[in-house]
Amino acid sequence: TCEAVCLKRTVTNLDVPIRDLILVYCDKMSNIHLARNIIFHAWIKHIEVHYHFNIRKHVLARYVDLQHINTHLQTTDIFTKALGVDKLR
Repeated sequence: TCEAVCLKRTVTNLDVPIRDLILVYCDKMSNIHLARNIIFHAWIKHIEVHYHFNIRKHVLARYVDLQHINTHLQTTDIFTKALGVDKLR
Protein backbone atom coordinates (compact mmCIF):
# COMPACT_ATOMS: atom_id res chain seq x y z
CA THR A 1 0.00 0.00 0.00
CA CYS A 2 2.76 2.42 0.92
CA GLU A 3 4.67 1.71 -2.27
CA ALA A 4 1.54 2.23 -4.38
CA VAL A 5 0.79 5.56 -2.68
CA CYS A 6 4.42 6.65 -3.11
CA LEU A 7 4.33 5.70 -6.79
CA LYS A 8 1.07 7.61 -7.27
CA ARG A 9 2.61 10.71 -5.65
CA THR A 10 5.70 10.44 -7.84
CA VAL A 11 3.62 10.23 -11.02
CA THR A 12 1.45 13.12 -9.85
CA ASN A 13 4.60 15.21 -9.25
CA LEU A 14 5.48 14.61 -12.89
CA ASP A 15 2.27 16.46 -13.84
CA VAL A 16 0.33 13.30 -14.67
CA PRO A 17 -2.85 13.64 -12.65
CA ILE A 18 -4.28 10.41 -11.26
CA ARG A 19 -7.68 10.88 -9.71
CA ASP A 20 -8.65 7.25 -9.24
CA LEU A 21 -8.18 5.41 -5.99
CA ILE A 22 -5.52 2.73 -5.75
CA LEU A 23 -7.27 -0.63 -5.69
CA VAL A 24 -5.84 -3.24 -3.36
CA TYR A 25 -7.38 -6.68 -3.70
CA CYS A 26 -7.69 -8.82 -0.59
CA ASP A 27 -9.18 -12.28 -0.16
CA LYS A 28 -10.00 -11.86 3.54
CA MET A 29 -13.05 -9.81 4.45
CA SER A 30 -11.84 -9.53 8.05
CA ASN A 31 -8.77 -7.57 6.90
CA ILE A 32 -10.95 -5.19 4.92
CA HIS A 33 -13.25 -4.61 7.90
CA LEU A 34 -10.27 -3.99 10.21
CA ALA A 35 -8.82 -1.38 7.86
CA ARG A 36 -12.14 0.44 7.54
CA ASN A 37 -13.05 0.29 11.24
CA ILE A 38 -11.82 3.24 13.30
CA ILE A 39 -11.78 1.36 16.60
CA PHE A 40 -8.60 -0.58 17.40
CA HIS A 41 -9.56 -3.88 19.00
CA ALA A 42 -7.39 -5.69 21.52
CA TRP A 43 -7.87 -9.02 19.72
CA ILE A 44 -5.72 -7.94 16.78
CA LYS A 45 -2.51 -7.86 18.79
CA HIS A 46 -0.85 -10.31 16.42
CA ILE A 47 -0.90 -7.75 13.59
CA GLU A 48 2.11 -5.51 13.49
CA VAL A 49 0.56 -2.23 14.52
CA HIS A 50 2.54 0.08 12.23
CA TYR A 51 1.38 -1.88 9.15
CA HIS A 52 -2.22 -1.85 10.30
CA PHE A 53 -2.34 1.88 11.02
CA ASN A 54 -0.47 2.72 7.82
CA ILE A 55 -3.03 0.92 5.65
CA ARG A 56 -5.91 2.32 7.69
CA LYS A 57 -4.51 5.85 7.28
CA HIS A 58 -4.49 5.50 3.50
CA VAL A 59 -7.98 3.96 3.42
CA LEU A 60 -9.44 6.76 5.53
CA ALA A 61 -7.63 9.42 3.47
CA ARG A 62 -9.26 7.91 0.34
CA TYR A 63 -5.95 7.12 -1.37
CA VAL A 64 -6.62 3.38 -1.29
CA ASP A 65 -9.73 1.28 -1.72
CA LEU A 66 -9.71 -2.30 -0.50
CA GLN A 67 -11.67 -4.68 -2.72
CA HIS A 68 -12.61 -8.26 -1.94
CA ILE A 69 -11.48 -10.92 -4.40
CA ASN A 70 -12.22 -14.62 -4.25
CA THR A 71 -9.26 -16.74 -3.15
CA HIS A 72 -9.45 -18.75 -6.38
CA LEU A 73 -8.96 -15.56 -8.43
CA GLN A 74 -5.92 -14.38 -6.44
CA THR A 75 -3.23 -14.46 -9.16
CA THR A 76 -0.40 -13.57 -6.77
CA ASP A 77 -0.76 -16.96 -5.10
CA ILE A 78 1.53 -18.43 -7.76
CA PHE A 79 4.39 -16.51 -6.12
CA THR A 80 3.58 -17.38 -2.51
CA LYS A 81 1.95 -20.84 -2.44
CA ALA A 82 2.59 -24.29 -3.80
CA LEU A 83 0.04 -24.92 -6.54
CA GLY A 84 -1.23 -28.02 -8.25
CA VAL A 85 -0.61 -28.55 -11.96
CA ASP A 86 -4.14 -27.54 -12.99
CA LYS A 87 -4.09 -24.25 -11.16
CA LEU A 88 -0.57 -23.48 -12.32
CA ARG A 89 -1.62 -23.84 -15.96
